[in-house]
Amino acid sequence: MLVDDSSTDRTAAIAARLASAPRLHIVAGQPLLPGWTGKLWAIQQGLALPLAQDADYILLIDADIEHAPGHISALVAKAERNHLDLVSEMVLLHCKVPAERALIPAFVFFFQMLYPFA
Repeated sequence: MLVDDSSTDRTAAIAARLASAPRLHIVAGQPLLPGWTGKLWAIQQGLALPLAQDADYILLIDADIEHAPGHISALVAKAERNHLDLVSEMVLLHCKVPAERALIPAFVFFFQMLYPFA
């Protein structure tokens, strides 16, 4: 399932053309409610749907995340092998331009303070 939270980058249209599109359910997100932020509002809407509530696994990602071949099946295998309810990983963040080199390490530092890495 893909919840399109009024993106301007044509995410839903691009996803609809994927080979797996017949299995992909694209949901038009509702307007952002007061007190919510975009990503969390999209997650809330998706998780509230029966399709998500009946799922064995739910993958929460942003549209700009690229997974290596076999990565998602490896996450599922880890969850099953270790009887885990949640598997979470930090993505590799590219620091190519000066602004990224200045801001991304600080972001990772504060993220790690909130959610310590294993």
